[in-house]
Amino acid sequence: MTKLISNALPIGWIAVDSNGMIQELNTKAREADIWLYEPEAGINICECLRTEDCKRWLNESPTQEKNYNLTTKKGGTWQFNVSPLDEGGGRQVWLKDQTELVLLKNEVKRLQRDNERLDFAAQGANLGIWDFNPSVGKIIGNRTWAIQKKLDHDDVFADRSLFSEIVNGIEKWASLVHPDDLESASKKIQDHLDGKTDTYHAEFRIKCGDGSWKWILDQGKVFERDENGVPIRMNGIHVDVDKLKKLQQKLSETKDKAEVANRAKSIFLANMSHELRTPLNAVLGYSQLMKNDRHLTTQHQEYLEIINRSGEHLLSLINDVLDMSKIDAGHNVVEHKWFNFREMVKEIKDLMQMKAMQKQLAFHCTVDDGAPYYALGDPVKTRQILINLLGNAIKFTYHGFVSLKIDVESCGTHKHRVCFKVSDSGIGIDVSDLERIFKPFEQIGGDITQNGTGLGLSISKQFVELMGGELTVSSQKGEGSVFGFSLELDSAEELVSGTDRKDSKSNILGLKSGIVSPKVLVVEDQVNNQKLIMTLLSNAGFTVKLAKDGEEAVALHQSWKPDFIWMDRRMPNKDGLQATKEIRRASVNSNVKIVALTASVFNDEIEEMLQIGMDDFVRKPFLPQDLFNMMKKHLDIEYDYQDETPENDEVITETVQSQKEFLADLSQEQIEQIIDAAEQGEQQELFELFGKLISDNNSRSQLIELADSYQFDELYELFQN
Repeated sequence: MTKLISNALPIGWIAVDSNGMIQELNTKAREADIWLYEPEAGINICECLRTEDCKRWLNESPTQEKNYNLTTKKGGTWQFNVSPLDEGGGRQVWLKDQTELVLLKNEVKRLQRDNERLDFAAQGANLGIWDFNPSVGKIIGNRTWAIQKKLDHDDVFADRSLFSEIVNGIEKWASLVHPDDLESASKKIQDHLDGKTDTYHAEFRIKCGDGSWKWILDQGKVFERDENGVPIRMNGIHVDVDKLKKLQQKLSETKDKAEVANRAKSIFLANMSHELRTPLNAVLGYSQLMKNDRHLTTQHQEYLEIINRSGEHLLSLINDVLDMSKIDAGHNVVEHKWFNFREMVKEIKDLMQMKAMQKQLAFHCTVDDGAPYYALGDPVKTRQILINLLGNAIKFTYHGFVSLKIDVESCGTHKHRVCFKVSDSGIGIDVSDLERIFKPFEQIGGDITQNGTGLGLSISKQFVELMGGELTVSSQKGEGSVFGFSLELDSAEELVSGTDRKDSKSNILGLKSGIVSPKVLVVEDQVNNQKLIMTLLSNAGFTVKLAKDGEEAVALHQSWKPDFIWMDRRMPNKDGLQATKEIRRASVNSNVKIVALTASVFNDEIEEMLQIGMDDFVRKPFLPQDLFNMMKKHLDIEYDYQDETPENDEVITETVQSQKEFLADLSQEQIEQIIDAAEQGEQQELFELFGKLISDNNSRSQLIELADSYQFDELYELFQN
């Protein structure tokens, strides 16, 4: 009967005597996987057990109830419960399988640790975590959800758990969100619940416990829907982005201020360009007009040359400053157009050779036979870079040489890498100054009298980089310098051009006989420029009228119907842009050719003029042939040109050689003085010697002209022979 009852027990039961001998046991005890040997009545229980600790434990304190946990080989856990000795000296041993309970307890501990980790991470990162049931408006949040917003825990949560229900859920959230942000945030939540967005993302201000407003980034996603597709669980986080928002606001304000400053700078540059280049246009233009006067004396021709050279030097300085400012303001861009590469190099060579001769320097220019005849690139910037580099080389070289070497590598069909190298035997650059030389307004060599802006190398470096190259330098103090850069250029052997080469090289006398004089309207507010342009065009045979501003231009367009309009951009009352728009909207003669006359240096302003309807543009200051060639481009006209004659210097040399009577009046010593001055390239001394020693006016003027054009070799041979 006892055995029948004991077998029905859900736990193991063993009866032992005072010596530990098994008297009885039930099936549950027999089946436990804790035994070394299967327990049977009449066997000592300690002999059946695996663990020595358990054996000692069974023999200790027989008068007290004791518990002992035993782990099996399979990882299970059993609990021994031993009762005190009874009156007969026996004891009861109860065995309980605690495996599931222990696993459950361990899982609970693990979950508690995970929750703690999550809570610590949320506190460390200041993240508010939320779990939202949209169907009932219930929200569960972590403690940081309230701490983040300086809210009292008891005012927000129903209890003090790590994750607790927020009292009044969605209503509580809505009461905290800024009224101006609530509608937008609520719509974004609803759009996500309706499946319109993959994730929910909103930024809004929320009211903190201290009354302040804080920016919160709210992100989440629906993770569970019911059988009808209704969302029942959406989880996400609140991120405190208040400092980031304030930083963004400061950056935005700073950006706005920078843009205002940049616009102001652009306006200043536009004004300076107009104010400086416009009067220079008159200076250079009128000096060009006067040079064509055959009645001028040689001395006056010399004065005009000085005016021209000084004006062009001033223009180059102004352009340097404006170019540097355009780079800083982000207005400078690379222009791509076809140009005669070899002709550009020859012009630079001729120009630099004269400057080198003045300082009695040898000048070498070596061009690879494979150099392209025509190249696609930016000729203005390329030319300016080479002039800047060669000009510096000549400036800082006092004896020896300056050289330009151009090598060419093929990069495929009609593509070349052109490598430029400028070398000199000048004063060189100290290693410590190699970085400084490319900074704006930096000039090295404090013991040397400087002139210029200190911008040449800085502009050159910027231009090379704009065109995709790199300007390099190697130099040592006292041993000269080498500057180099390379450009990748498309190339061609010949070009079909709409402009006759004769147009750019020959002096235009006027409209070809028999051509009907086109009517040209000049729109210009500056008096000096008005007179200059009117004189140039009238002398060339054009019929010209003047408008002093945009309003007069629109009126004359309607009444006079010109064939061509020169339009200044900046004028009082109505500027050139507005006048052009109105002319293009006119019912009659709206397709008249309009070309801008502008002192602007900004490509975006040029683009604006072309977009509103102007056909082309010419920049101030301009040369007379610039105006004539532009009108030929847009009108069906031809010009008469000055007859081709030998170069002026050759004529002078031949004339002087045929009239050598003046040599009879010179002593051998005086002739040797002239030869020495020519040999040394002393231009000023030659002027003085000719003025003092040559009595014949015609011969003296011709000799001075040879010296003025740096024809020292011809002078040397003339007097040597």
